Amino acid sequence: MVEALVSEISKRIPYSNFVFPWGTPDASTFDHYENIGLSVCVENWHAYGSIREKVAWSRGNPKLAFMRFAPKLAARLFGKIAHSDLDGVFVVNGYLLNGRHNKNYLKGLLGYFSTLKREGVPVIFLPKTFGPFSKSWELGPVKSIVICTSVLYSRDTQSTSILREIIGGDIKIEQSPDYTTSVGACHLEKYDALRGGVAIIPNARMIDKTTADTSEKYISFLGNVIKFLLSLKLNPFLLLHARNADEPLASQIIERVGVPIPIINEPNHLVVKGIIGSSRFAVSSRLHGIINGLSQGVPVVGTSWSHKYSEVYSEYGCRELLVQADLNDHEVRGMINSLNDDEVYSNIKDRIAHHKNLIVSKNETMWNSIADKISKNI
Repeated sequence: MVEALVSEISKRIPYSNFVFPWGTPDASTFDHYENIGLSVCVENWHAYGSIREKVAWSRGNPKLAFMRFAPKLAARLFGKIAHSDLDGVFVVNGYLLNGRHNKNYLKGLLGYFSTLKREGVPVIFLPKTFGPFSKSWELGPVKSIVICTSVLYSRDTQSTSILREIIGGDIKIEQSPDYTTSVGACHLEKYDALRGGVAIIPNARMIDKTTADTSEKYISFLGNVIKFLLSLKLNPFLLLHARNADEPLASQIIERVGVPIPIINEPNHLVVKGIIGSSRFAVSSRLHGIINGLSQGVPVVGTSWSHKYSEVYSEYGCRELLVQADLNDHEVRGMINSLNDDEVYSNIKDRIAHHKNLIVSKNETMWNSIADKISKNI
């Protein structure tokens, strides 16, 4: 997400300077930023709360500066960069306003965005999933936060409907697909042995966000997938898209399979994208694992715990690849055999490629509109 934002805005508004009040990434990510000519400033290793959800932007320094800090350092940073000096604030975090935060969290966000609105700083919500909001006390703060925005993009029709029901027709809600398709992937020689294999990307949310019955069936489903892939010599491997969160689940899956397969715990997300892109196909329960595959023309069988998954598959024209986690062994074999059929496989890849072009076109329209909005504020 960071690379896409920086690249697309910098192309349209040269000499842009970005300040990221966000948690510090892994060291390998720093290496990536430095390799593409960006400077990195590390202020602290930890960030919590609403501060980490925002990306401040201003035109000026031709070098991109990443400033990362904990909430305790926020006052010091914003003492140096006044709100009035900002030309825009991008909201990039996919979990913001997802219906799973407490009152203090929403209160803090509302206070921050209200200040920006008062100072005349545009707030741009990049495409994300919103809601659902099941608690009555959420509706007021969410509506007030949305009113503070200058540009708000929903990623899917259901999210748009959720917001529209809360705020009515007074605020314009745009809709655009996931915007990370333009981000390139990195390929490392040490992963060459995985090329042409099948990436299995688990998600701990399929365990803690579903029923106990679904959780058990999910582990069995992945176990059956891996066993059948092994029998076909299709070289499956587990790829952790969320490293710490999914590592215990990966161990459970290996135990269920009873045969060791590689577990790839790569910290650089662009390298992870490269691994997915070099796979024959993938099986993923992580949304960005799915998007990273489909955006590179790789068929991805998905399981989901949220409505946002089905919207992504609709955008790429391959809804049949989104399956239930309770497929039995016979159904699993049918699904994999279908993807292993060259004619079916080619047809799916052609459809994905066609729809990707449509998504890229929509993203171009979105970035042009955002750049135009911010340029008026410079």
